Amino acid sequence: MLEPSPVVVNRADPSDFEVRVNFGVLAGREATPAELDDLASRLLPLLGTVSIVAEHRQETDGNAEIELHQVRIDLNEDDPVAEVVALAELWAEECFEARHAEITEP
Repeated sequence: MLEPSPVVVNRADPSDFEVRVNFGVLAGREATPAELDDLASRLLPLLGTVSIVAEHRQETDGNAEIELHQVRIDLNEDDPVAEVVALAELWAEECFEARHAEITEP
């Protein structure tokens, strides 16, 4: 298992959760459509229906710039959060092992 884990769980509202995979920090790139399809197919037997969002965000304050490549899995309160987190961690690790970009300092 990767340390620290790239997967974080957030409470989205009183009844829902978001499982966020900080994919860019881990792999140095965005998740591919094929990787997202793979994640969905792994989650489908566990959840029945799956909502996955891949986002690319850029933030700057004039002094520093941050690029974020994140994958978010939306869950209901009764979904098995711990199992989804474990599956997302395994998926992210396998994606990293298969292909990752080297992150370098300028």
